[in-house]
Amino acid sequence: MSVNQNKKTKKWYFRCEYRDAFGVLKTKYKAGFDSSRKAKDAESDFYKKTRLGSGSEINIRELSLVYLDYQKKRLRPSTYASSKQIINSIMIPFWKNVNIDNLNMKMISEWQEHLLALKYNKQGNLVYYSNSQLDKIQGVFSSMMNFALTNGYAEKNITRGLKRINHKHEFKKEMDFFTLEEFKQFISVVDDEMYYNLFSILYWCGTRLGETLALTWNDINFFNGTIRINKTYSPMTRTIVPPKTANSYRTIYYPTN
Repeated sequence: MSVNQNKKTKKWYFRCEYRDAFGVLKTKYKAGFDSSRKAKDAESDFYKKTRLGSGSEINIRELSLVYLDYQKKRLRPSTYASSKQIINSIMIPFWKNVNIDNLNMKMISEWQEHLLALKYNKQGNLVYYSNSQLDKIQGVFSSMMNFALTNGYAEKNITRGLKRINHKHEFKKEMDFFTLEEFKQFISVVDDEMYYNLFSILYWCGTRLGETLALTWNDINFFNGTIRINKTYSPMTRTIVPPKTANSYRTIYYPTN
């Protein structure tokens, strides 16, 4: 893409390359704009209509790039990284270069059946995706299709109203907690001071693992016996990020004996 000014006429023009419906590389030139802003807007409109536009040539792989670029500054880093991982490792290998205008319910159903049979490596074992994971995968796909609709890349969102699939016989996992006696027995054999403190904070204060790993000395008030929770560690991005919700910001007491 290129926007420049004609030195003689003082008018602005744009020149860009694109591929037509048959994949032939062509050049588009248009002049006569009063400002660089108008030339850039016209160039953007042309690019959108010819390469990415509704009813044109955009496929799911191309759409995913535009979608991720749009979401990068709008999602939490961990949410963005998760969406990117889902798109690159699960969606693109299946859909590849399918044009979004060619999507139909039969293809969507085949994709859902593919998800039900799909396995991934979890600690050396191949396991099915859980229902919560399936819901997240389908949610990212629906979000991307809605993005295509609202931004003019598609005339409809084929996933709107689509019933999400799941494993019908998956058992709901119940949380299992240490009793006080079980924790005392467990902590008595932890001989590493760092892990002793980590497990103690997790048990006695009820903090999340990411919140605990993100703690600094400035978060601990020894005089009042409190711990301030205002950040969390994201294993997805390996960075310290803000808590997920406003309610996650809190000050809690820790036992002194």
